Amino acid sequence: MKPTKRGIKVWVRADPHNGYVNDIQVYLGKENRDEDKGLGERVVMDLVTPILNRGHHVYCDNYFTTVGLFEELQQQRTYACGTFRSNRRGISITMQKGNMVATAWRDKKTVFILSTNFDPTTPRTTVQRRQKDGSQKDVSCPESVRNYTKYMNGVDHADRLRAMYSLARKSAKWWKYLFWFLVDLAIVGAYILMKESPNHHRRQEQENLSH
Repeated sequence: MKPTKRGIKVWVRADPHNGYVNDIQVYLGKENRDEDKGLGERVVMDLVTPILNRGHHVYCDNYFTTVGLFEELQQQRTYACGTFRSNRRGISITMQKGNMVATAWRDKKTVFILSTNFDPTTPRTTVQRRQKDGSQKDVSCPESVRNYTKYMNGVDHADRLRAMYSLARKSAKWWKYLFWFLVDLAIVGAYILMKESPNHHRRQEQENLSH
């Protein structure tokens, strides 16, 4: 379903606030390491292993979200939230198993959220939606939907920054593309760290340092 349907697939774990890429895994094809886990579950566990048991919250899209994955993460003090495909959970509005909550919320279309970091008894919040006349209207929604919308953008942000001044060029040799991908990643990472560093703030103001 991606706009670019051919090329090298790289799995990414990124900071939701600034897009800093914390870890990557290049997809090398099918592996027979754990037949009980699907590809999405295995990828997530590989990428989050260094940060397990620290109380982190992980957000992912419906390619990765499964009950088994979220249960395994929760057992290791790591909480999760993600959309899931409707054929995995029927049409129920809310279902709960321990700390795991499945929510179906109707927007323009039905949104399905699976989470272990959301209390269903929390008062509902609101999101703004544009009306046909151009005005904005507050629409009631579960807290899990608001949190998913707020934090599920780290990888997209990293991709946008990398695409702005990409050094990548088309090549018949896959390793060349991967090499320039890593160079782009390093440049973006350095830029983000410069922006985050308090020691650089005054210099940025004086010299107008940019990406």
